[in-house]
Amino acid sequence: MLRPHLSLFFLVVVLCAPRTRLFPEAVHVMMAVYNTEEYLPHALDSIFAQTHPDFHLIVYNDGSKDRCAKILERYQRQYPEKMSLYGSRTNRGTAFARQVLMDRSLERSQEALSVWLDSDDAFKDRDFLRAFEEQMERSQADVCLFSFSLRLEDPEQKANLNGLLEERAANEALFASIRKGPNEALAPYKIPGLAQIFSMGGFKGYRNTVKWPKPLPCLFEDFVYMSVLWNAEKITALPPSYRPVEYLRRASSSTGQRTAQSFLDVLAQLRRFIECIDPERRILQKHATYAFVERKATQYADLLEMLVSSAEHPNITEKTLTRYREERENLLKFARFPE
Repeated sequence: MLRPHLSLFFLVVVLCAPRTRLFPEAVHVMMAVYNTEEYLPHALDSIFAQTHPDFHLIVYNDGSKDRCAKILERYQRQYPEKMSLYGSRTNRGTAFARQVLMDRSLERSQEALSVWLDSDDAFKDRDFLRAFEEQMERSQADVCLFSFSLRLEDPEQKANLNGLLEERAANEALFASIRKGPNEALAPYKIPGLAQIFSMGGFKGYRNTVKWPKPLPCLFEDFVYMSVLWNAEKITALPPSYRPVEYLRRASSSTGQRTAQSFLDVLAQLRRFIECIDPERRILQKHATYAFVERKATQYADLLEMLVSSAEHPNITEKTLTRYREERENLLKFARFPE
């Protein structure tokens, strides 16, 4: 029998021990869902087909109006130990949904690895989660980058894919250079093309120890999540020829975002991206920071000019363009650092 003072000692040790892992899974797959009933079963099947023995799917249904809720409930009944389901009756937006998913992932385990999958995309390789975990363990990096294969909702989209395919090729070349570093990883400030990395959040995996930024409650939140790369200690990448995620290019993915306010949202989220970078990293990587902000702001300026010239969107006018240019100059001044 333990002596009273020893019993108290063990009780204090148990109560004071850090609780970072309430559940045993090694990898979390996080998915925000909104009105994707046509694609959702394919996405879920690709997750539960994974050969990794130790993963957990965390889903947030962001007020879907279609059959997504019923589909998710069916899969949760089928995989009760592998899936947690959260949601809202109203649509709160992608930034809110992702924040909920991050919080739930951290509550389950601060030691897990996390990877996103959009509810209209799918894992193409059944061994992807294994490959992701092995790469993170081998490199001891904070962030893992990987590429994607492409599936089109409308075959006529092929004519407009040049920009996306060029960015993918540039990213894959960058992955190859990262993998030449010690243990196939590099510090962010040692990656010359950091500012060129494709900003979409679905093609990065993380340790749950990274500092998650909080975007503004509007579109283009992926820009803000890029600050995780700037703040990381080390970044690794899977082989550039390996494209484990099937990305669905939706025909309506960009046209639904073409409003006067959405272009101002671009600039607001880019400013938020800068604010979320650790001050020391912001100085260390000042050129990459400016290059990323300038590139994205200019891309949307070019698109805005094209829309104004075409007059296809009545709410996008010369006045919209003038205001965007003024706000863009203010942003670039904010992004500059003294030499």
